[in-house]
Amino acid sequence: MQSRKASITEQIFNIGSGFIIACFVTKYILPYFVGTSISYNKSLQITFIYTIISLIRGYAWRRVFNKLTVLYLKTK
Repeated sequence: MQSRKASITEQIFNIGSGFIIACFVTKYILPYFVGTSISYNKSLQITFIYTIISLIRGYAWRRVFNKLTVLYLKTK
């Protein structure tokens, strides 16, 4: 089973790479769909909100599946 510290470390690296991709998408691709330019500051704000949500979601799912794995192994 993965420790909580290892889970959060994995998620930080996962979300960090996602943050970079999301910054690019928000700044350069989203304006194509909304029809207006988005400032770099607004792009970072939007990306930051989604990053925090993603970090929490990823950590929670990791913990759930680790718990399920432990329960499954105990029944074998």
